[in-house]
Amino acid sequence: VAVFTLVAAVGLYLRVRNSRRLISGGVALALCWAPVLFDVLSGGSNVSKIFAHFTGSGNNPAGLHTAFGIVALELNWNAPFLGAPEPANPAGGGLDPGQFRGMIAPLAIFAFAMLIAWWIKAKPALRLQGVVVLATVVGIVSVSRVTGDVFDYLVRWWWLIAAVGAASTAWSLWCGLRYWTSDWTAVRATRLAMVTAALAALLVLFVTVGTSSKVSSATLPADDWYASLSKVAPALTQIPADKPVLIQVEGPISGWVGDAMSARFTAAGYRVFVTEGGINEYKFGDFRISRSDGSDERGVWMVTGSRIDDFRADGRAKEISAFDPLTPAERVTSNALEKKLRAVYVAAGRQELVDGIDNGVSLYSDRPVPGLDDNDLKAYEAFRQRGVPLAMFVYDRADAHPPPRAT
Repeated sequence: VAVFTLVAAVGLYLRVRNSRRLISGGVALALCWAPVLFDVLSGGSNVSKIFAHFTGSGNNPAGLHTAFGIVALELNWNAPFLGAPEPANPAGGGLDPGQFRGMIAPLAIFAFAMLIAWWIKAKPALRLQGVVVLATVVGIVSVSRVTGDVFDYLVRWWWLIAAVGAASTAWSLWCGLRYWTSDWTAVRATRLAMVTAALAALLVLFVTVGTSSKVSSATLPADDWYASLSKVAPALTQIPADKPVLIQVEGPISGWVGDAMSARFTAAGYRVFVTEGGINEYKFGDFRISRSDGSDERGVWMVTGSRIDDFRADGRAKEISAFDPLTPAERVTSNALEKKLRAVYVAAGRQELVDGIDNGVSLYSDRPVPGLDDNDLKAYEAFRQRGVPLAMFVYDRADAHPPPRAT
């Protein structure tokens, strides 16, 4: 917003050479930002937090490597703004970076169009492409400061940059085509325009069919939990429905599983309750909040990650069903890596990374960790991105406490 407000103001001034033309825009700008200014003057901290977000080194920013990967995804030949799916990793739903080779053709055509616009002095088209370049640079910086995993809804504005980039490319190429055919007869020019329009229509049809087929083949809009839930959820009918069930969760990114299973249990005819606290009251309604001590409810625990081993070793709960995207040997290796990394992070006093293990998020950090083996981290992240194991355990009484975490 700050960058392009300045670009717009400078561009308008250079075009009309009259500062009075900026007054009306300045008044509108001041009115729009008046609530923010009031917040600052009344002691609010939103603006300072925004400033710290872009200038500080904390909060586990995504970093430039991830930012360039997101750019490669959004500016790909088969870009999401055209309807192509945005692949998400199965460990939390953050976007998977795109392949840089997919950017070669679009960027080459964009640069070629920009060269043509410069050569023939098509200044309006060239300026628009320049704005796209600036937007891309600003966008890369913005993405690099995103905290933790980069979810699709946080970078949806890349669709606009990609769309305007494609339009600016087409405009510059069209200007070049008109420039080099300006000495043709009117008939030839008309025929050329008709052929160009037909080719453009065929291109739009080709892209639309190609991307829509990919969208329709997706299992779900966000299907990172589909494989595990489809294996685990059907077994819920093994649980007696003679008394209510209290759905509880334990392990990395298990909250979403609890939400989904609450709906599945309800659809299957069970009386479902959830624990008090957080946003459960708003997600499920106050009437679903358990107010009892749990003695008259059956405890259903949706457990993910290495915590499954703790529940199995404890033996008090009955395991109803489970799913693991890794092979047994891979899971043993992954759990060993997790314990090793946890010990390193505890020794280094990096509690935020210990919490990252428990929450199932990326462990890459912009600050070095003493004693950390990068190969261990890369191997663990590769396992994590393939998904987390999921299991359903049942206690006869909902007041049973989960087993402690194994050290």
